[in-house]
Formats: sequence, C-alpha cells, structure tokens
Amino acid sequence: MHTMDSTLPQDQLSSSGLIGSNGVTQLRFSSTTLEGPDRTKLEGEETFTILSLENGRGTNPVLESAKVQIWPIADGVIEGLDATRIYNDVPRATVVLKDLYPDSTTHVRVYRGAPSQSPAEAVDLPTSYVVINDVIPQDRNLSLDELDRAMNENGSYTLEVIHQTPFGAEILTRFYPIQVRRKIAVRGTLFGLD
Repeated sequence: MHTMDSTLPQDQLSSSGLIGSNGVTQLRFSSTTLEGPDRTKLEGEETFTILSLENGRGTNPVLESAKVQIWPIADGVIEGLDATRIYNDVPRATVVLKDLYPDSTTHVRVYRGAPSQSPAEAVDLPTSYVVINDVIPQDRNLSLDELDRAMNENGSYTLEVIHQTPFGAEILTRFYPIQVRRKIAVRGTLFGLD
C-alpha cells in the first residue's frame, strides 16, 4: 500500500508498506503527508493504493485505490461585543466564519447563564443559519441584528456558534458573558397645590 500526496508531483510515492501474508495487517504512517505551518488549516488530497507484487510481466496491477480529501478545520470569531460592558441595548454583532465544511449547517444560539453542554432554554437565532451545499470549504460573515430581542431579560448570556457536519456537531466559538441590565427611566413632574 502507498499514499500519494497531491502537493507533490503527480503520482509521487510518499510512503509505502508491504503486506506479506493473508489476514489482518496493520501499517503505520503519518496521518497526512501534507505540510504547512498550521496543520489545522491544511488542505489537499491524498490517494491510498493497494498494488499486487510484480507478476513477471513488469506490471503492478492496482487492487484498490481511494482518495482522501483533507479539509482545514472550521473556526469562527464573534466581533462587536465586550464582555466587560453591561448593555442596556445589546448591539449588533458579527460572526466571521472560516472554512465551513461542505454539506454543513452552522447557526448561532443564545441562552441565559454560563456556558453549558446542554442549556435548558437555548434560542436558535433564525437569521443566523448558514447552509453549505458545496464540495469545498467556504467562508461566511453573519450580522446578528436580533440579539437585543433574544436577550430580553436582565442577566448574563452565552452566545455560541454551532457547526453541524456529517461527522457531528461542534461549538466553533463561544462568547460569555453578555451582560444585560435594562434601565427604566421615568421622567415626570410632581405638582402640589397649597
């Protein structure tokens, strides 16, 4: 078996192993031959091929071959909020999303309280859904205009970006706390008659 690295010249062998007998065989090789300064952002394609030994005619027939696509790991950043401020009106926030997986859905949820794996009353923001129906990772920016309506009571809130892929769901980024304290201002005059 050998792997091919699409960043190398076409069909250049990057590693190989010999299967010398029938049965279960375990071959060890690095998870990828792609190289770069940030391994979480690598992308490319590798081919794994099983060949038979030469059969006397100078050929190596391919028994099986499969390509593996390497995608960068998705991430996100929430901008426009300040964890040290107490908001009377929650401002618009922006979510910057990078390398969203093909065949994925990403959305933002908000809930009262500290971060939790299973919050009791999380609210999914309807306008925050991003669906990727492509074959390559995509970048997107979201403008969250409805935060003030979703955080309608005093307290601390958590904002999370959830990325659902064929491999499962994960939290790309989280912002806590968003502190809300609504102020009521009463303007009036008190008159007295003598």
